[in-house]
Amino acid sequence: MKKQWQILEKGGIVLDRDSLEAFFGHIERGVSLAQDYLQYPLINKLSFSVNEDKFDISSNFGYDINTKTLTVPIARLNSIAKFDDPYPAWLNKPIYGGIPSEFLIEMPFMKWLIYAGIEESIHYSQHTGISPKVKSRLPSDKEISAYKNSRIIRLVSEAEVEARNLVDVILKTMGQEPAWEKLDFHLKNYYSRIYNRSVEQIVSIMNGRGGKE
Repeated sequence: MKKQWQILEKGGIVLDRDSLEAFFGHIERGVSLAQDYLQYPLINKLSFSVNEDKFDISSNFGYDINTKTLTVPIARLNSIAKFDDPYPAWLNKPIYGGIPSEFLIEMPFMKWLIYAGIEESIHYSQHTGISPKVKSRLPSDKEISAYKNSRIIRLVSEAEVEARNLVDVILKTMGQEPAWEKLDFHLKNYYSRIYNRSVEQIVSIMNGRGGKE
């Protein structure tokens, strides 16, 4: 942790150590749940890295195909420090997932971190093919970001749909409520023609063969 903390300080981290350990601890909880369900070989355990982008909160959060790691930008970490309440109160602050101005799901930040750990571990498996329980291929950010409405394309793509569905399966095995069931119900109905398809199929439909954007 000492070396990692030095890297974070160099990158401009303002989050205190207790909050930082809690942040990664909850993500690691999600990673562990996914690995138990998907039965990862130990050699392929997902690791973490920190992106030193201090400005863009959305920059490179999630599974990185190139480094095979779950990356977290410092801007994302520093955003926690802006909460009015100190650790551990911020763990229960609400965070929203979905599509702004269209459909959002509210959840405690702590649960979102666990869900993120599960989902990004599934993306890792989609990329590496290490689990027979995962079928979809994970497209690269470059494949998706080149298109208009890239956020919608990502959300309805088969890799993201599979990942969210598996998050809910894992949560249900623990006796917990599903995280993304309502979001996928919305996406499946509102974007029915492009829902749960490959990026190539989605782009083809959106370029003139029908379907909502």
